[in-house]
Amino acid sequence: MGELDSNSFDLIEALSGVSFPEETFPVYFNSKAAHQILKVNRELDLEIHGTETFKEKEKELLNLVDEFKGSEYKVTIRGISQEHYQDALNVLIKETGAFKGSKSELEIQQYVETRTEQLLWAQHIVKIEDPQGRVRAPITNEEAEALYNKLPDESRKEIERQIEKMRNETASGYEVGITDFDFLSEPSPEESAQDSSQD
Repeated sequence: MGELDSNSFDLIEALSGVSFPEETFPVYFNSKAAHQILKVNRELDLEIHGTETFKEKEKELLNLVDEFKGSEYKVTIRGISQEHYQDALNVLIKETGAFKGSKSELEIQQYVETRTEQLLWAQHIVKIEDPQGRVRAPITNEEAEALYNKLPDESRKEIERQIEKMRNETASGYEVGITDFDFLSEPSPEESAQDSSQD
């Protein structure tokens, strides 16, 4: 058993201070308005600028854009630890254990793929703010499942893209931080020249 001395520290306390990146981005729940925006925009392109029909289509387009923007939810995601992955895995093991003999291997595999993503959403998504400014935080596994299943496809893909982007940017930041640490901590040639001239 290791002994504590004057150079020791409390590892558990140190780990409690670990921080993870956070990102907030908009997600739109109104795919019908998005579809109509494109349709009306195409119709507008065919009209002669300044005509009455052009003005009507332009007004319709602006109304649709307002309707679309009115469905904006702000989603905040945070990086997660191995402990969060393990929590998701434990739920998954418990749920799939109930399938013994009642589902085919293919059905179980498809369920595991989708359910893993839903459970990780519940870990990554720390806050959702609706258009009226009301906040839901944190979200439950059930809410993550509903979000994953009911969001328009484009909005679901945006959340997936943002989670993946955060992972990639964090990994890239580590690489830059590690490789540039020594370089940035060395004095620049100008600083070295200045220091020697002052001696």
